[in-house]
Amino acid sequence: MAGPEEEGGLSLEAVEHWLQDLLQPHCCPKKRRQVHAGRTLLLEYADRIRAAEAEEELNVNFIMLSGEALGEQRLNRPMLVSDVKKHLQTLLGEERWPSKLVFEGAILDDQQTVGSAGITFDSTVQVILQPAAYLVEKAGVGIVNGYYFKSSRRMNDAAMFTNTKGIMLFRYVMRRGTPYWYFSNAGDLTTKHGDYYRIRSTDALPPTEGWTTDDCPRGEDTSLPTLRALLEPEVILEDEGQSSSDTTSDA
Repeated sequence: MAGPEEEGGLSLEAVEHWLQDLLQPHCCPKKRRQVHAGRTLLLEYADRIRAAEAEEELNVNFIMLSGEALGEQRLNRPMLVSDVKKHLQTLLGEERWPSKLVFEGAILDDQQTVGSAGITFDSTVQVILQPAAYLVEKAGVGIVNGYYFKSSRRMNDAAMFTNTKGIMLFRYVMRRGTPYWYFSNAGDLTTKHGDYYRIRSTDALPPTEGWTTDDCPRGEDTSLPTLRALLEPEVILEDEGQSSSDTTSDA
């Protein structure tokens, strides 16, 4: 069995013809041995090609929905979409978050890789930006500070917010009916182990001051945060009915 290089160089037609030959059953022992050797060689090179592709950098163009160019960025195929967003934010500034990336009309999932999304050399990806809703300052625990963006989730019929360091800002209603707003680590929000600060409030949006560290082990003996709203309340509360809701309560 001749290899593709013997049937016409490295043209795609020659390679495809050779690959098709590897798929066919053969009765002749000599031919079967040749096919087996070809398949073994192909599989070995397939693994090496995948490894080479994983290291290969792709020049990808990013534009906003307005058509404004954000520029060309170098990505590799194993990179997660969530990591691409974090990289883009370093270009955009902390007060804006690339909440959605759109490629060929599809919104990319955060857990997709660049390769699995089909992004390749000179692809163009659209970026949907989300402005920050709040700026948190003066918290004694540094990771609580920063810009907070509205999440697609809700809890106890109230909006949830998150910063880029994994801190959640949400309202939690105890089983006895007492409502609190909390700053906590992302994860299990039904326990106090990840809590930094809280404030008792029935408001639909988090209060700007008056926070405490009461019953919040991660914020104990630290200075208290203040919030500054960066959007009007009606803007923050837009589309509330379209967000997914979690309802939890304390024992």
